[in-house]
Amino acid sequence: WDYDAERWMSKNIVLSGVLLYFLHASRLGAGALVDESLTITRKAFGPLPEAPSDAMFCPLDLLQDGVSITDFAGQENLQADFANSYLGGGVLSGGGSQEEGMFVEHPELLATMFFVERMLPHEAVEIAG
Repeated sequence: WDYDAERWMSKNIVLSGVLLYFLHASRLGAGALVDESLTITRKAFGPLPEAPSDAMFCPLDLLQDGVSITDFAGQENLQADFANSYLGGGVLSGGGSQEEGMFVEHPELLATMFFVERMLPHEAVEIAG
């Protein structure tokens, strides 16, 4: 079998991410992964009501340019991605945006691609675990 790295280019990064995930998992041992879980929740809403012009929003912290979404890891932070109606976007077909990067950095998210169909404009998917 001849693997052509030039042909697959960005897919090499995805493959490397998946292989590194399993390498790390194998070093932790099977017992460490038995208690892990991934919860996938599909959410939808109807038409949004008209917001009054004097509506107040929650406090918002603006950060300087160059701060990555990956700087906000941990239980106390939520990461959101609004890039594509398909989970993972083009991670398996050569895409390279924020969503694809998130799926390479956290390969366990790749599993969600098999369980969630294309989202409609009024839907969201929450992944926890």
